[in-house]
Amino acid sequence: MSDLDAGRLSADATAAKATMNRAGVALADDAAAGAPRALPFIDQINLVHTALFGWPCDHLTPLDEYLGCWDIHEVGVRMIDSTRFRWDIRSRVAPWPVDKWVMTEFKGFKLWVNLHDGFVSFGVLHGDWEEAEVEFMLSCLGPGDGMIDAGANVGVYTVQAAAAVGSTGRIYAFEPNPTVCQRLRLSLEANRLDDRCALYNEGLGAAESTGSFHLSQHAANPGSSTISTGDSGAPILIRPIDSIQYERPIRFIKMDVEGFEPFVLQGARKTLERHRPVILTEFFPRSLSAIAGASGSAYIGMLEALGYSMTVFAARGDGEAVTSSDASRFDAIAEPINLVCRPMAREA
Repeated sequence: MSDLDAGRLSADATAAKATMNRAGVALADDAAAGAPRALPFIDQINLVHTALFGWPCDHLTPLDEYLGCWDIHEVGVRMIDSTRFRWDIRSRVAPWPVDKWVMTEFKGFKLWVNLHDGFVSFGVLHGDWEEAEVEFMLSCLGPGDGMIDAGANVGVYTVQAAAAVGSTGRIYAFEPNPTVCQRLRLSLEANRLDDRCALYNEGLGAAESTGSFHLSQHAANPGSSTISTGDSGAPILIRPIDSIQYERPIRFIKMDVEGFEPFVLQGARKTLERHRPVILTEFFPRSLSAIAGASGSAYIGMLEALGYSMTVFAARGDGEAVTSSDASRFDAIAEPINLVCRPMAREA
């Protein structure tokens, strides 16, 4: 175990032990001191699991896995050291207390990631971030193609798309966070992919303007930072997708811009009409309403007006269809989903 892993486990153990003690579970040395157990061992295991995850043992962490433990302390340590706990806790507590950038290997590429990021970087460190979505993107790309990555983050899509399109292809990546953008630039250079990638430390929107970048206040997800058309944050340039002269046919657009998607579409009409790319877009009505003042149904209606049909992304096969008339069923979802937007056949 590396010093980093040991430090993480120690920190996780301290936090989890405090949580379990608050739940009334004696983790310390009660058993060793001969104190009688207040609950049957099975009930203690479920209580520890509830303290850590919010519910008793289930099919993902079966009770049988812990019945052979020597005592409840061993149960707690095993749960804390589980992959499931690490994925669950990362949404509430940042894996590292401050920004700390390290280079790691991911899918054969070298990527700079931030240990303070409990989402994209965390997934990269564990070898899986939207793997099925990336595979879908790669199925749409070939040598010589172009791709737009709107909201590139640390470059999971960018670097893999760059490898897929080859030296004759072109990737256009946009990342408004200056620190993240600089690290992505270093990743592209480390993988010798910078010659086929145009990287912009800018936001995408409806028109060329100066807007604001707002760093996320989410403790574990700096990737949820937003941009706006006002002047209440750090100044940033905003440009429309249509402002760029694309050297290659744009076959695919990945769009994850934290609720700013309607503005991006407004500035991409000519490009979408000319190139007819497949679009993979994040869909989260709550963010669309808060950032763009648009409903989920209105956003789907914009895509329909541009000649696209939508389905929920599915790892295998086609997901359920989504139209502007039924998109309101997603208004209350608690987490974003991805939609696949395919250009509809043009009328003769």
